[in-house]
Amino acid sequence: MSVPIQMIFPKEYKEYNLKKIVEIEGKKVQNLNITTSFLYEEAFGNQLIEVDKGTVGESLYFYVKIIAENKDANDNNLHIPVSINIPSSSKYKVEFMEGKLNNVSNNIYKVIADTYNKDELYENVFVFKIDALDEVSIPVEILFPREYSVFNIRKNIEIYKKTIEIPDIKFDTSFYAGKDIKKVQPLSGQEFKVGDTVYLFVKINAYNYDNEISYANINIPISNEYSLYFTKGTIQSTDKNNTPYRISVSSGANGNDNEFVIKITAKKACKIPISIDFGPNYKSYNAVTEINFRKKILFFF
Repeated sequence: MSVPIQMIFPKEYKEYNLKKIVEIEGKKVQNLNITTSFLYEEAFGNQLIEVDKGTVGESLYFYVKIIAENKDANDNNLHIPVSINIPSSSKYKVEFMEGKLNNVSNNIYKVIADTYNKDELYENVFVFKIDALDEVSIPVEILFPREYSVFNIRKNIEIYKKTIEIPDIKFDTSFYAGKDIKKVQPLSGQEFKVGDTVYLFVKINAYNYDNEISYANINIPISNEYSLYFTKGTIQSTDKNNTPYRISVSSGANGNDNEFVIKITAKKACKIPISIDFGPNYKSYNAVTEINFRKKILFFF
């Protein structure tokens, strides 16, 4: 243990004052055995599951479990000071969550491990939450008092980037529109007049042998010049009056048709850009178009 000792002289001789830290070894219990183990858990839905390594972007719960077994009947209740050292880094954030914590200084967590002389062993559990921003190997030291330094242990916490398999999905997108929802034609070349209610159909045929589900965004700028309302299709968005519309796209071995319908009413003459974004893994399949609303000139369109 560390004991601070000070020598203080009168004020006129204060330059001779002395402060020193003296290391004094504590009493060693011969029949004490210490076992330290580790466990990792990550959130999966609403529960925690055991993992063998951490994942970048996911909260890792790091458990330090210490069992101090004391077989000496004369020392049946010990409180062992333990230092858990986790160095700081810009690559991760550490938060102490659970356990008997005395204090924290320079990323050294001073905790207490208790032991009792009885048949059922007492397990000391200390939990840390680690959030990593990048791949990293985090060195951790568990340090006991000098008289028990034989039980010191070092371990690395490995944090890796999540490996994601990208399904091989092919998309074919087409656009149709019409004032009658039951009579629509290819959008290209069509024009509508201000005041018309137009039904825009986005048709996506998706091909994949494993019938994968993917997602895409239908992007239409928000404007006071027209109103939008999503009327058909599987949508992840909660607001059908505002874009982007987050849509769910199913696929099949022979292609699977996905149909989405948006009702548009223009208040002014305008050209409305429309784009379909399948995300960074499928950006080669992104599609763009526009729908044109014109003013009516006299009795002619």
